[in-house]
Amino acid sequence: AGARFVEVWAGLLPQHVSELASASSLPGDSQDGTAPCSDMDLADQAQDSSMFNALAQALHTVVLDRCGDDQSSPNGGPDDDLRRLGCCRQLLAALAEVAGRLGPSGLEALAPALRRPSLCALLAVAPLRGSLHVPCLQLLQLLVQSPRLFQLAHQVHSDQNALLAAANLLVVPSIKSEDAEQPTPPAAAPPPAMPTAAAASGGPAPMDVCTPVEGVGADVGDVEDEDGPERQACRAAALELFCRCLATVPRPDAVLNLRGAPTVQDEVVDTVLQRVVLLCHHELLCLGIHGDDGGPWRDAALRECAARRSRSVDLSLSILSSFVWQAAPWAPDAPQAEADATQAEACAALGRMRPLLASIVDMASRRGGASGPGGSRALAAASALRVLLAKAD
Repeated sequence: AGARFVEVWAGLLPQHVSELASASSLPGDSQDGTAPCSDMDLADQAQDSSMFNALAQALHTVVLDRCGDDQSSPNGGPDDDLRRLGCCRQLLAALAEVAGRLGPSGLEALAPALRRPSLCALLAVAPLRGSLHVPCLQLLQLLVQSPRLFQLAHQVHSDQNALLAAANLLVVPSIKSEDAEQPTPPAAAPPPAMPTAAAASGGPAPMDVCTPVEGVGADVGDVEDEDGPERQACRAAALELFCRCLATVPRPDAVLNLRGAPTVQDEVVDTVLQRVVLLCHHELLCLGIHGDDGGPWRDAALRECAARRSRSVDLSLSILSSFVWQAAPWAPDAPQAEADATQAEACAALGRMRPLLASIVDMASRRGGASGPGGSRALAAASALRVLLAKAD
C-alpha cells in the first residue's frame, strides 16, 4: 500500500519528487562545488534520502530476505511467495515512477536500489509468465541515465552485476534434439541467485545456492528451453537497456565489451556486442520464415511474435550501426591504410560472430525494401554495416 501511494503521489505531484531529491542531495555532490564522492560509496551516502532509501530497502527485503527463515519453514509458504511477488512488483513500479520524474542528477538519490543485488537476483532466474524481468529492466534503464549510477552498476562484482544478468537474457535458448541435448552457450557471468536472509542482512554476500522464489520466474521443467513470448519480451527490454547505456557512456566499449570472464568451463564467453550480432541474425531468420503478417492463416499470436522480433531487430541494428560509426568512422580525407586498420579492428571485436555479418546485411537490406519507418531504419543500418564486409571474411 505504501509503494502504491508513492507511485500515485509521484505521478500526480512530480515537482515534489525533484524537490525532495534536491533537498536530500548527496554529500560531496559536485553541485555544491566540492569534489564528487567515490562511485563505490555513492549508494551508502544516498541513505540520507529517507523515502528513496525506504523504497530500496523494502525491495531488498522482499527479494533477498527470507520471511520465516527457520528450520520449520526455511522459505515461507506458497501464500507468502505470492505476497512477496505482488509486493516486489509494486515496489518496482513505484521506483520506476519516481525515477521517471527525476533528471540524471536527481537519479543519484535512488543509488540505494543498487546497493544490494536485488535486481540481479530477479534477472538471474529463467523468464516465465508473471516474472519480473521486464519491470526490472525498465527500472535499470531509467537508473543508468545517470552516469554515476551506470558506473556503480558497471563496477559491481560479476556474480552480483545486474548488467551482466541482463546480458545473459540476450542468449537464444538452444533446442533439444531427439538424439542429444545441445549445449547451452556459456553465461556472461556465473548465474547469481537469491541469498538467504542471514547472508543478505549483512550486505551483499557471495551467491552460491540457487533458491529462486516460487512464482517469481522459478525454473519449471523444460520451459527454460522454449523461446516463448516471455523470453522475447525480455530480450527486447534488455536491448533497450543497453541502448540507454550506450547513450549514457562516453565510449561504447564499456557496454559492448561487457562480460564477466573471457572463458567459463573452457567455453568462450561472448561479449554483449557478439550476443547482439547472434540475436539479430536469429531474429531476422525467424522473421524470414514466418513473416510479419501471421502466415497464411493470419494468426494473431504469430503476428504478435513477429512484432516482438521486429522490435529486437530494430534495437539490435541500432546498436550495431552505432558500434560501426564509433569504431570505424568514415572520413573522405582519411588515409586508406588507417581506414583499413580501424575496420579490421572493428571486425575483430565481433569475434566468432563475424561470419554472420554478411548474412545480416543481406537480410536487413531485403527487409528494408518494405515500406514504413522500420524498412528505412533497416536500410540505414545495413548501409552502415556494409563498410565492414570487406574485412569480415
